[in-house]
Amino acid sequence: MTEFNLVEWRLERRLETRPTARVVALAAAAAAAVLVCSLLFAAAGASPRAAFEALLKGSFGSSRAAGETLVKATP
Repeated sequence: MTEFNLVEWRLERRLETRPTARVVALAAAAAAAVLVCSLLFAAAGASPRAAFEALLKGSFGSSRAAGETLVKATP
């Protein structure tokens, strides 16, 4: 049986990535973040749906809130 030797492996940056691969990676990361947050909310005894609704309402519930969110998110 062949042993797994990490020394033989080398990571290299891709010169090109397909746009669909980027979209899939972004969607997978967002889904994983929502899943982890939902589990944390549920473990804390809160409703994940209510927590996300409050988060979205606080961030984008009014034009002022949306503007403030964009101001804080812009470098």
